[in-house]
This record gives sequence, structure tokens and C-alpha cells, in this order.
Amino acid sequence: MRRNRRHRWRLSLALWLGLLLCACAPLIPATTPPHLARPPGPWVSIGDGRFRGGGFMLEYPRHWRVVHHGSAGAAPMAVSFVAPAGGSITLARLDAGADTSDQRLIQLADGSLLRAAVEMAAADGDFPAQVERLIASIRASVRASD
Repeated sequence: MRRNRRHRWRLSLALWLGLLLCACAPLIPATTPPHLARPPGPWVSIGDGRFRGGGFMLEYPRHWRVVHHGSAGAAPMAVSFVAPAGGSITLARLDAGADTSDQRLIQLADGSLLRAAVEMAAADGDFPAQVERLIASIRASVRASD
């Protein structure tokens, strides 16, 4: 008799839980919401010592940190690459009417410009060579889905 009561209680509990889950089913979207499928701002991909985003790509030393500046939808996109011993290089896309005097500019194949701002570390002797390799690896990239 006890066994039968326990069985009924478990069956009743399972039934109520099933009904509760069915009632919550309409709360779960059937498709990906548009703001998650296509987030605002430029896309960025970071991995394996490569940075892609903002219409350009480059290779950076794997032990460096990558810092993406700005928020979604903010223009122009800027990113910094920071060496472990200090020193950094910041790359920023320039708007069409930006002041280009007294800056190191890199022209991409698509005609757009990147501003390179370098902050040197006092003790790092290999840093300038690494910065030059990083700048030499910059090239325009086009994302197929854009």
C-alpha cells in the first residue's frame, strides 16, 4: 500500500512538472533574436596570434594582450596591442575628415587609413622590431558575410 502511494505521489509530481514545463515553452524563442544574430558595431575575431576586425587583419606576438577600445556601434574602431614588458601600439581607423597631420598612417588596400600610435617601454630592446613586424603584417580583410 505504501509503495502504491509513493508511486502515485511521484507520478503526480512528474505530471505537474511536465505541465509547468509545457506552460513555460512559449517563453523560449523559436529563433535567434535579431539583436543576437547581428550585434551592433564592427565584428572582431581574436585568436592564434591573429586579429581580424574593422576591415583589416594582422598578426601579433601570441604573448601580447589585445585591448579593444570603444563600444558597440562606436566609430572609428580602435585596438591596442600591449607587450608583457610594457609598451603598446594602438591602431585606429580614421574617419574621412580626420586630421592626419603628425601621425603614422597606414593605408589599406581598400583606401582606408589606420593611425598607429606607439608607446615605447624604456627597457624593452626587442619592442621596436616587434612593432615593425606587427605593422608589416597589417592588410585589408573583407568578411564574406558583410
